Amino acid sequence: MEPPIIDGYADVARWISQYPDNEPFIFRKFDELGAYNLLYIQSEHIEIEARLKSLNNTIHSSSDPDLWSAGREWEALIQQQDTSTQDEYREEVRQMAGEQMNLIKELRAKIKEYHEALLLQSRIANLHRPDSRVLRPCQQYLKTEHPISGKAIDFLDNPQHLVALKTAPDQDFLSRFLRRRWGRLPHTPKTPSSPAGPATITILAEHLITNTANVVTILLSAFFLVGSIVGLISLFTVGFAGSVALVTNARTAANIRQCCCVRRRFSGFREQ
Repeated sequence: MEPPIIDGYADVARWISQYPDNEPFIFRKFDELGAYNLLYIQSEHIEIEARLKSLNNTIHSSSDPDLWSAGREWEALIQQQDTSTQDEYREEVRQMAGEQMNLIKELRAKIKEYHEALLLQSRIANLHRPDSRVLRPCQQYLKTEHPISGKAIDFLDNPQHLVALKTAPDQDFLSRFLRRRWGRLPHTPKTPSSPAGPATITILAEHLITNTANVVTILLSAFFLVGSIVGLISLFTVGFAGSVALVTNARTAANIRQCCCVRRRFSGFREQ
């Protein structure tokens, strides 16, 4: 019995999740919408900040000792806004205390939302862009198979707007070069109806990449270390040989000239 044909978002989800390294988990990060959200929440907090400053100025400019105590003592503020003690304070004091307490509670809830949004946006900003080795097959799959339609069909078109939830562990130049240039090991997908052909991302075992990169690094380090020592020894050897040859040639010429002078003197002595 043939497996049922899966189409739509279910097919895209199956295609993305079939690879054990999860590299096809590529999505839009929506930087502009994230900035919109932060700007709106920030403006909301600016308004809360202005209201809180105005309330503090009203309290500090008042001559009422109850308002002063509410601005300096937390227990006094709790007591003033408590409905069970409404007979002990004037209506203005109770209203001011209630407004101040409501503003504090609003700030407590809003500032948490704002800080969480900042931290999440910071984490998203630190995510890496997808590797072209993975992005191209994903784009080709959406363009050729057409599993989904509508505006979402081209969400992978602009790499500047994308983030990869899982990237390869080693991102150095040698590891990236090996991933792109080496032949891929065969991989059996999770589902029997996995797509085949040019849109399939072939898998290369990461331990082979890591081991090969380590071996190449060790060999290069040893080569340059031994090569520098051998080169230095060779340089001094050539220099020593050249200096010896130069000094030897000079002494030989001096000996020849000395022999010629002695011969001429000896010849003159015989003639006398």
